Amino acid sequence: MSEDSRAREAPAGVPPGRSVGRSALLSRHRQRAASGFRHGDGLRLRRHLYRELYAEVFEDENARDRFEAFAALRGPAFYRLPPNEGRITLRREPIEVPALIGEGDIGIVPFRAGETLRWRLAA
Repeated sequence: MSEDSRAREAPAGVPPGRSVGRSALLSRHRQRAASGFRHGDGLRLRRHLYRELYAEVFEDENARDRFEAFAALRGPAFYRLPPNEGRITLRREPIEVPALIGEGDIGIVPFRAGETLRWRLAA
């Protein structure tokens, strides 16, 4: 399934965590070798700007009204956990995705590296 088709399906009901491919963040070394992550690396590294990226997808699909349920309610329900009680605020302000996180061959090239996203997590 392509990244584009995943993005289109996310607002329509893809289970939490199913719409971000493991290629979202790969070290430069691993991108060249296509060997994938060690267990646990991908979960920790994919968190970079994921809320901001999802906000763009939901906005592009005219589904901003369904973003909170997707992000805060359906995820916990899927794992049979109580709903999130905390709140975050996303502002429609530009934020640049770094070209590289870390250094050298262990540096991580994030998804949409060097691009500007429309949404930013409020401080």
